[in-house]
Amino acid sequence: GTYEYGEYATIKATPASGYTFDGWSDGNTSASRSYYVTGTKTLIAYFTKAATKYTLTLSASPSSGGTVTGGGTYEYGEYATIKATPASGYTFDSWSDGNTSSIRSLYMASDRVLTAKFSKKAVTYTLTLSSSPINGGTVTGGGTYEYGEEVYIKATPVSGYTFSMWSDGYTSASRYITINSNKTLTAYFTSNSVSTYKLTLLSSPSYGGSVTGGGDYEYGEKVHIKATPAYGYTFSKWSDGSTTSDRYIYLYGNKTLTAYFVSDY
Repeated sequence: GTYEYGEYATIKATPASGYTFDGWSDGNTSASRSYYVTGTKTLIAYFTKAATKYTLTLSASPSSGGTVTGGGTYEYGEYATIKATPASGYTFDSWSDGNTSSIRSLYMASDRVLTAKFSKKAVTYTLTLSSSPINGGTVTGGGTYEYGEEVYIKATPVSGYTFSMWSDGYTSASRYITINSNKTLTAYFTSNSVSTYKLTLLSSPSYGGSVTGGGDYEYGEKVHIKATPAYGYTFSKWSDGSTTSDRYIYLYGNKTLTAYFVSDY
């Protein structure tokens, strides 16, 4: 300000947050002092940025929902770049302070704790159920379900049939299964009046090779079948898509399979 000659001026230097006062340009180190005015004077107060460090702590909720980066120790006034990356099957919702940007910069002026919040995606899968033979009984429980859901399924034979097993080997007509992928299950029923079934094996072309294992078998019996190519031919596949020439199958009804052979020439 403006003072008369010989007047005392009270001056004071106050550091901002994160800074410290070093001294005046005339060498005086007292932040608050009286200055004897004897002429026009310019004084500068020197401040130094305080070497203060703060900790940024990051976490994910749930812990399996994703990862966070950018946590650590920073100096006062430094900017920290943080990032939340959802895991497969999850989406990022927000940070615990309400910010919804998965990538952002934070001005560090104090210790901070932030949590990245993730939500599980509503992943759905289809459960397909069928009966074999179709007229042997009914199945319930098929449909679309969320990942991890427990589903009750049931196979009910009609009059004259008995439930045998599911295609995955379970012999309980009613059961719970956990959905973790698209799934197809067949309920096998046995006619109470039929105890044996016929397996018919064919070759295509007929001169391309021979097949063994055909005949009459009991329901659910494990049958060894084999396709042997003739000279100049190579086994290609069975009519059910299997490319294994020598294999076992389970018989749950009358069945016809054709072994396909291709010429080597």
